[in-house]
Amino acid sequence: MSRRPSGAFIDADDRHHRLAASAREPVAAAAGAKGVSKWTVTLLLGVALPLFAISIYLNVGDPGAMAPATSAASDAKAGNTPPAQSVAPMVEQLAARLKKNPNDARGWHTLARSYGATGRFRESAEAYAKVAALVPNNPQLLADYAYILAIANGQNLNGKPMALLQAALKLDPRHQRSLALAGTAAFNDREYAAAIVYWERLQKTFPTESENARKVAARIAEAHAAAAATALAANNPVRGNVVR
Repeated sequence: MSRRPSGAFIDADDRHHRLAASAREPVAAAAGAKGVSKWTVTLLLGVALPLFAISIYLNVGDPGAMAPATSAASDAKAGNTPPAQSVAPMVEQLAARLKKNPNDARGWHTLARSYGATGRFRESAEAYAKVAALVPNNPQLLADYAYILAIANGQNLNGKPMALLQAALKLDPRHQRSLALAGTAAFNDREYAAAIVYWERLQKTFPTESENARKVAARIAEAHAAAAATALAANNPVRGNVVR
């Protein structure tokens, strides 16, 4: 059975976390209804699209017209977001629009993140696949795709999610979310040395005394402790009593 660290996901992108603020309640509600773990919700909040962005896309036609992240967060705090019950029809409207315009990368990206924000992880992953095909070689997009695909696969980062993360890191060796998740995948597989390498690379991307640097340091310490415990157990196997 694989292990995962407490606080498995390291929040490496505060901008996405702020953007997700308006989606917290619908996501938490979906988690409670579907038995989704706290780990899943933590991951999801890193990529969830503010739900008011769906409305902007449908009415304006281009999410690029949205205000900067700080203004979006202010709008969310001011309550300028649609109620949760109004989200599903908007998502379906966007999906219908994309059937008529399947090459709309921005639309697929909005749909992918909207599905994720409402707990429809498998459909979110499928929409991310569409975006990745239309917008290749984008490390952030690859990391977000891996992120949601892992949730859809039962919180499993192995296989395609890890391949996507490796592709992202090939494009940008300092990509924070990819390093965070690759380290988590290695830790879950008890590949502690690899986890330490990923997280040490991640730690170097943050200011030394920053909160994120401290979080990464804690994960590195956890990996070192797990590696030491594994080595101790290997050198001192527990033997049962021999019945004579």
